[in-house]
Amino acid sequence: MKTQRDQTQDQQPSEVISQKSSAPTGVFQQMANSSPKALESKAFQDMANNSPQVQQTAQLQAMANGTQQGQDVAQRAIKSRKIGNPDAVDLNSLAAIAGEYNITMAALGRSIKNKLFEGDKFSAAYQTAFDDRAEGMRQEMNDIVMGLNDLIAASNSNEHINANANEADVVGAQVVGILRDDINNAYLNAFTNYNIIHNLGDDEAATSYTHMIETIVTRANNYQAQIHEDQFDPASRKTNERMQNRLDKLATIRANALALRGNLDAAVTAGQDTDALMGQVTELTGALDDLENAWDLDWSDQDMDLNAKITTLGETAGIWGENYQDDGGEDDGMNVGDEYNSHLACSLYALLELKPNWLGAANPRALHGILRKTEGLQEYDDNQIAAKVRYLAGLSPTRVPDEMTLSAYLQQEADAGRTQSRIFDVTGMAHTFAASWQGGQFRKVDEATPNGGAFSNDYNQSTVLWVWE
Repeated sequence: MKTQRDQTQDQQPSEVISQKSSAPTGVFQQMANSSPKALESKAFQDMANNSPQVQQTAQLQAMANGTQQGQDVAQRAIKSRKIGNPDAVDLNSLAAIAGEYNITMAALGRSIKNKLFEGDKFSAAYQTAFDDRAEGMRQEMNDIVMGLNDLIAASNSNEHINANANEADVVGAQVVGILRDDINNAYLNAFTNYNIIHNLGDDEAATSYTHMIETIVTRANNYQAQIHEDQFDPASRKTNERMQNRLDKLATIRANALALRGNLDAAVTAGQDTDALMGQVTELTGALDDLENAWDLDWSDQDMDLNAKITTLGETAGIWGENYQDDGGEDDGMNVGDEYNSHLACSLYALLELKPNWLGAANPRALHGILRKTEGLQEYDDNQIAAKVRYLAGLSPTRVPDEMTLSAYLQQEADAGRTQSRIFDVTGMAHTFAASWQGGQFRKVDEATPNGGAFSNDYNQSTVLWVWE
């Protein structure tokens, strides 16, 4: 690769590679303490420092610093592999190019990456995973960029780099342009994540895969850090089976994800069907989604001080407060277990009627799976726990005075045009339900009538205590 350029200019502030960061969501926002820009800059610079060409860069820079002002840089750089142009200097590595143009390896690496991403070689799914700092993506991009050293050394191109000193973006773009025929699928498919994402082809499949690799470390490590650094320290975890169980699940998820990545790489390279493997990807990421949602709920339970809110409800005078006191309300004599039982999930049916797909749960069974992984919300059919879950979903309670029957209350609301869906606590029933406006009337939504059904006389004559909306 050759270069010819103008006189040097004042050095501009060096830039790091990444222009975008994506911090974890929910409680994991607290863990985003490292700058993606700094991390990426350091990654490329560390690779440069450890490369065989770093000594050559230092020599080039020293020669450039000792040159008389205004002299053509091409005349003071080393002359190796010169091909026919007396005004050009052969540069056989990224380090040599960086030294020649007085730019850092971090700035050159960022520029090359940006130019590669502008083309059609790297899909949106790949770029998103890179921006989100997914497992292995930044290291792989470093390897792709540093691998250009071999392409540069083998190049017999007569094309020149034409740039001034410190013009990292111009230099990087021209490097990619000169090597455009060599940075091909054969070169890029040697890199695992690129090979998988590029050859999956289908947007949904590629997105599912990038979700999985983002899961492996970025989310799982942040989750584990919360367990270590919050109140669940290693000593207390020894006596807390559920916390240790979470750590074990995280370790299993990570191991399975790494194995899946290897299996997918082999499958796409061999041109084999990947449907079964993608099904495993979906299952694995769903497992971590549930753990993450459960952890967020436990954290929010404490952050919102929901115990105090429940205590306040229980201190309400009369039958209204009794509903939220310890062992208050009607008891059905049954307890929620890990195995889903729709007869104990009436509160979940009602909640999802008001908050469809809350926490990504498409149905009560999925929401059950999340709540059972929490520390404090497992018994979601208990009145106090059910109230906490509603608070967490963004609902608020209103006490209904005057001991109105459900029938009278619904008629009052319909006459006033207040037809939004709501959840009811009533007397005489160990049961939760929602009222949904359908076909010009309120209809009951619970496990027995998930799509809406008529209220029986038992419901209509019950006394409304609280309304959640």
